[in-house]
Amino acid sequence: MEKIKTIYKSLEGPLTLMILPMIALMVPEFIEDVPSFVTSSIYCLAVVITIIYVGMKYKKKIEKPQMLINKCAIFKIFIIGALTAVLLNILLYYLAAILNFSTAATTDKFKIDIIMLITFIIIQPIAEELCFRGLMRKELENGFNKKLVIIMVTSVFASGHFSSIANIIYALILGYAMIKIYYRYNSLIFPITFHIAANGFSNLLDLIPTLNYDNAYYYLPIAFVASIIVIVLAKQEFRKENK
Repeated sequence: MEKIKTIYKSLEGPLTLMILPMIALMVPEFIEDVPSFVTSSIYCLAVVITIIYVGMKYKKKIEKPQMLINKCAIFKIFIIGALTAVLLNILLYYLAAILNFSTAATTDKFKIDIIMLITFIIIQPIAEELCFRGLMRKELENGFNKKLVIIMVTSVFASGHFSSIANIIYALILGYAMIKIYYRYNSLIFPITFHIAANGFSNLLDLIPTLNYDNAYYYLPIAFVASIIVIVLAKQEFRKENK
């Protein structure tokens, strides 16, 4: 019974983050000819409200950022996040072409503008890290061991990215990476940095017109180089944890 209560308490923040923005995205479905900036502004506001709500309600449970942060480690985590996004996007396009599944994450009615870009790249990563690697992880640690916490947080995080098969796979891999990064440094600053880098470079890749189902294999050498750099940097950082 106690474990069920722990799970219930841990889901409050993530569910708030899933539900409020989802309602905002449904506006064009019910109201015709809504300007894209209105939908974007409502979505951004929903995410900001989630940050404020989680921050106020659970300010004593979520760790405050450490005052002394290793700038070199932050830079490496940013590079790892950016290159992981490049690697996964190329591979998922390639696999989507072979296995014939969709990588689409938005509907045709939904347009990306500057407000939405800022939300996706900066505001939403902060909200998601506070809710998942912050609040949810903290609550689950009261009743479960570390391995189960990693599995549960990663699974719930991925389930919130159900717009396509590719999105779920992408979120599973990144979600696992981000909670491992949290446990490596014991600070939300690091997974937030990784998340911002990944979201930013994912959106940059969308600007490349030739990166699609038909041409993804041309970019496989880039994915290979990105994977080598990610492995080298990750080994450097996580080797320190084991010393």
